[in-house]
Amino acid sequence: MPNVRGDDRARVGVDGSYSQFKVKSRSRQRAVSRGTLQPTELSDVYTVEIDYTLSRSTDVHVLDPQLKLHPDHKRLPHVYPGNGLCLYTFGEW
Repeated sequence: MPNVRGDDRARVGVDGSYSQFKVKSRSRQRAVSRGTLQPTELSDVYTVEIDYTLSRSTDVHVLDPQLKLHPDHKRLPHVYPGNGLCLYTFGEW
């Protein structure tokens, strides 16, 4: 991630290297953007929404396609209630 500060953090990924994201709403403390991601060339293209509020955890939701449960699992991995993505991996920080 580029070295950014203060309100500039709300623009990272919107005005820079992730130009496929468009700002839905923006204020001094919060930015909500929506765009598409494709993890690999063989992956589906996902529409995601990123809700960044200064001094809070960032909320990320996959809007389309709906995430599917693997047949061997009982729940989606790395999601919060409401299916917000958990972007933390144990031991990462």
